Amino acid sequence: GSLMALDIVITSIDEVTNTSCKIHYTAASLWSSWYDADVIETPDDGSHGWSLSEYWVRLFSLEANTEYDVYIKGKENVGDDWENSNTETFTTANIGGDAPEKPINPKPTDAADDVVLDQETIIWENGGGATSYDVYYGDTSGSLSLVSDGQEALSYTIDGVTLGSPFDYLITRYWRIDAINDVGIITGDEWSFVSIAFDPPLPTGVTLDADGNPTGTPTGESGMMTVRRLVAAAYNKMWYESI
Repeated sequence: GSLMALDIVITSIDEVTNTSCKIHYTAASLWSSWYDADVIETPDDGSHGWSLSEYWVRLFSLEANTEYDVYIKGKENVGDDWENSNTETFTTANIGGDAPEKPINPKPTDAADDVVLDQETIIWENGGGATSYDVYYGDTSGSLSLVSDGQEALSYTIDGVTLGSPFDYLITRYWRIDAINDVGIITGDEWSFVSIAFDPPLPTGVTLDADGNPTGTPTGESGMMTVRRLVAAAYNKMWYESI
């Protein structure tokens, strides 16, 4: 191709809104006489509006509160090499309003150690301003999986999901709720819970050592502890009361 001759230079960027901006530039010849022209910006390529004589281009359909890198490229004749301007950076404006607050009041409560093996749901409350939520869940702190995105409900069913209930005894699970509205996403706090321990009654005179092993000599009748309970069962559930 021929030598580059346009000498395109972006001089300023103004009139920045949440979806558009105006880029001013200089060049050795008017845009209307160029063979071709384009604007490249990342991460999203919006639509363009060019001035034929005033050396500006307006970008539309951009994302709010997003940083873009932009440059102008063109060539004056069909056989010319493409010429790029300098690259400039700008950030679109936020949509009016405030970002949401973090979700609050988790159930099970954070660090609860008495969660039943058939716990069905995790529940939270809107900390303020959120319209939907992303739910993260897993068994490794700081490395949770997105299990529900953009849901409006203030609860998530963990019964039957991967790593969900029914649980084994003494397992730990971690979860996090991110709050979302039109302004953006706010990362919530990471919460955790532990399922109950298997804790059957011990014979009188027997205790557990630090490793959980029974120690001592049974002293109750026939080496057992007598437990009197009133028991009722219905619909796959059981209730009992010591008497």
